[in-house]
Amino acid sequence: MQEHLETVIILAGGEGKRLRPFTEHTPKPMIDIFDKPLIEHMIRILEKKGIKRIILAIGYKAGKITEYFDKKKNEFSAKIEYSIEKTPLGTGGAIRLALSKCTDQKDVLVINGDSIFIADLKKMYDSHKKNNALVTIGVTIIDDISASGAVKLSGPVITEFIEKPMIKKRGIINAGVYLVNLNILNKFPKEEKFSFEKDFLEKESKNNTLYSYLIDEFYTVNDIEQYKEMVKQLNGRRLI
Repeated sequence: MQEHLETVIILAGGEGKRLRPFTEHTPKPMIDIFDKPLIEHMIRILEKKGIKRIILAIGYKAGKITEYFDKKKNEFSAKIEYSIEKTPLGTGGAIRLALSKCTDQKDVLVINGDSIFIADLKKMYDSHKKNNALVTIGVTIIDDISASGAVKLSGPVITEFIEKPMIKKRGIINAGVYLVNLNILNKFPKEEKFSFEKDFLEKESKNNTLYSYLIDEFYTVNDIEQYKEMVKQLNGRRLI
């Protein structure tokens, strides 16, 4: 029986079109934050949380990522592996491909490679097990959900994902941090390529199997403005 969280899949296969020109020749998770790729900061944080194995789910300009981490593998305490899409599979297809490497695990953390977050992963895992959740989703509170959409809760249960509202207001959003039970594979769409968020989570939210967990800090870089804001907020912080 799995007693603690050991494996993390980092979704790092997107093109990051809204971050161009930064991503013209560089995958989105490799953009520079304080002289290190964004994804490296997250890997270092995960190592400090006791994570032993990290699978990078990659596609767009995958060679840039493998080249960098192949050179630095010995600097990490966690084992770094790759799950490489030969053709774009969407977030859902990428997760399914990476989870095929995790058949020895019962629960795996899946996160987006374009963000940095701080959370008590032990508490998140304990909550996930206590709730017998199919997916526990890391959520965060932001001042303006108009660009992000939001999640609707009934207690800790996520009951609905709300499209981007037209008005600016404070609310709870999905932070792209997913603690998944591997039984999820039995519920995935049959299509090889699909969106984890649209084609799976939105439909699954009707079944009371998705639980929320409030994470402490969250920063992301969906576009140039968010990149500048992340750099501004983290400037002077010792993340790792």
